[in-house]
Order: sequence, then structure tokens, then C-alpha cells
Amino acid sequence: MNSTEQNKCGGITMQQYNLFVLPKLVVRNFSFFKKLSLSIVLSVLLIGFAQGQADNSYRAKQSGNWNNTNTWERYNLATTAWVAAVATPSNTNSPSINIPAAYTVTVTANVNIDQATIDGIVAVNSGITLTVANGGGTDLTVNSGGTLLNAGTIATAGATVTMNAGSTYEHTQNGGTIPTAAWNATATCLVSGVTTTVPAGINQNFG
Repeated sequence: MNSTEQNKCGGITMQQYNLFVLPKLVVRNFSFFKKLSLSIVLSVLLIGFAQGQADNSYRAKQSGNWNNTNTWERYNLATTAWVAAVATPSNTNSPSINIPAAYTVTVTANVNIDQATIDGIVAVNSGITLTVANGGGTDLTVNSGGTLLNAGTIATAGATVTMNAGSTYEHTQNGGTIPTAAWNATATCLVSGVTTTVPAGINQNFG
């Protein structure tokens, strides 16, 4: 196929095999002290619920590598505050992981994750595996404006991955596999690194 040839098949545009774009509380009968104690407990719980955070949730506080503790902070429910991380997030030490819109987190060592939400950018380096564990609910969500860059491997066997409206997945490698996901009709799958081998996973439903 030369540089000017383009074929459209199933909504996929192919040019030189290097670009594919796929659409996208009443409490009664308590003493004063019991009421006071209950009020304190409820206040702590409500603050946590209002902020939508569970104890030991992790979020990126700056751009950096996933396996660098300086990239992360964790939520302390007892103090209702974000504190410095002493570990990096995985599926075993955090009920949720978030990458805010302002940051790019690069996966430079193999890691297992669960209940992760990408509002910024996550980039998986070549030769590295990001494993999405199969937990409850949606295991990995990419929201509007969020981007998942894959130059390595994203293993999702049995896990639920959701590409929401306005999200982007970019496959920046030759060959490899596009992870199976639930794709919103306005999510984008961009395959930009293919030179000789079309990636696996390209025949899934892209919304």
C-alpha cells in the first residue's frame, strides 16, 4: 500500500498500516453525649462520602513514573486529608486509583491495578505489562479527556475496561494487542505505531 492509498473497511481508515481511527439520619432518645458522639462519627463519615474517597485511595499529585512514591498521595479517612504516599498503588493496597487531568503517569515497571480511573494520561512503556485485575465493578475507566497510551502490554483477561465518551486509547507500537473494552461511540482508538503487523483486538466492537 503506497502513501496515497487509503481503504475504508468497517469504519476503519488505513494508511500505510500506521493509522487507524475508531469512533467512538432522625435520632431520638439519646443522651446529649450520645448525640454528640454520634454527630462526630457521622460528620467524619459524611465528609469522606462527600469527597467520594475511601481510606487508602490513591491519586497522582504530579506527573512521574507509576513506581515512584513521589508521584502519589493517599487518602487518610481518619484525618479526612490527602497525605504523602509511602507505597505506590496496586490492586492489593488501594480501593481506587485516580490520575487527574493535569498529570501524565508513565508505567515503567510491571504493575497490577484495579478500580483505576484515568482523567489525565497513562503511558505504558515498551516491554512493560499493565495488568488490570478483575475486581468488582469497572476495573479501569478512561474518562473524557483521558488518554491511555500503550507501547507495551495491557492485560485485561476477565477485567472490565470502559472507554467513556471523549476518551482516547492510542496504540503506539507495531503489532501487540488492543485491550478489549466497552467503547463509547465517541471514544477514540488511535493506532499510530503499526509498520508491518496489524494489532490483535482490532475486530472488537468499537461503539
